[in-house]
This record gives sequence, structure tokens and C-alpha cells, in this order.
Amino acid sequence: MECETAQREAKDLSSQVQDEQKKSIGLSQELSKNASSKQALAEMEEKARDLQKENSILRESNNKLLDSAYDLERERQFHASENALKVQVAQLEATLKSDLGEKKMIQDALVKEREQYAKMEAEFQDLQVGFDFRFDRPSRKSSMNVFIHRQNISH
Repeated sequence: MECETAQREAKDLSSQVQDEQKKSIGLSQELSKNASSKQALAEMEEKARDLQKENSILRESNNKLLDSAYDLERERQFHASENALKVQVAQLEATLKSDLGEKKMIQDALVKEREQYAKMEAEFQDLQVGFDFRFDRPSRKSSMNVFIHRQNISH
């Protein structure tokens, strides 16, 4: 019986060894899978970091592009304002030139009127000096008033 017991024990031990070997193989496979998973996880983490860097670069580029577009819009608005002001300045210059031309014409007319007035006054003085003093003083005064009155009406 001892032999049978020893055989049974040997069988049991052999069975336990096989179970342990199976467990060991399973654990080895699981360990291998874990190592592969760990490596895949590390690769994914590295890929995630790379994607974050790329995302950061893209955000920065996008911000620069938006700033550039904003600057371009501001520049367009500036040029539009500048052109509007140039047009306004040109209109004001044209108005000023017209006003200066009109002023020159008025000044020329005023000079002619003054010359004509001076000429008429000189003629009047000549007529007054050459006037016959035969008339008495009150009569002369009334005829002068008539002449002055006519002069005022013609102006």
C-alpha cells in the first residue's frame, strides 16, 4: 500500500506540477502580453505627447494667421480712411482754389471801381474849378448837390 500511496502521491504531485506549469505558462503569456501592452502604452503616450506638441504648433500658427488677417483688415480700413481723407482734401483744395479765384475777381472789380471813382472825382474837381463863378454861392451849392445826387444814383 505504501507503493500505491506513493504512486498516488507521485501522480498527485505530477498533476500539481502540470497545473503549476500551466499556471506558469499562463502567467508567462500574461506577462508577455503585459509587456506588449506596456510597450504599446508607452508608444501611445509618446504619440499623445507628439500630438499635443503638434496641436500647440497648430494653435500658434492659427493665432498668427488670425492676427495677420486682423492686421490686414486694420490696414484695409486705414487705407480706406486715408483715401477718403485724400478725396476730402482734394475737394477742399478745389473749393479753396475756386474761392481764391472769386476773391481775385472781386478784388479786380473793386480796383476798377476805385479807379473809376477816382477818375470821376478828378473830372468833378476839374469841372468844379472850370465852373463859371457867375452864379451866386447858394445857387452853386444847389447845382453841386444835384450833381452829387446824380453821382450817388449812378453808383
